[in-house]
Amino acid sequence: MNLGYTTLLGLLLLAVGVGLFSLRFIQPQLVRNQDIYLASLAGFVGLFVIFQSRNVLAITLWIEFILIGIGTFYIAESLWLRK
Repeated sequence: MNLGYTTLLGLLLLAVGVGLFSLRFIQPQLVRNQDIYLASLAGFVGLFVIFQSRNVLAITLWIEFILIGIGTFYIAESLWLRK
């Protein structure tokens, strides 16, 4: 496995998914039922990005950065507004 930008991006996305899933046990008052779907989706996409990292073009990498940034920002803002 090549440790490039795409692999690090996949690991970051996988960590966001695991963190969102573990938030259910740490602060259950913040978590809603639809968060389990976001957590599993982030985990699956993170694994997909990690294992497909060798077939990524430069423009695809920028698109992945933008989409994952928007998704992570949505999750963080949603949890911040629930407090």
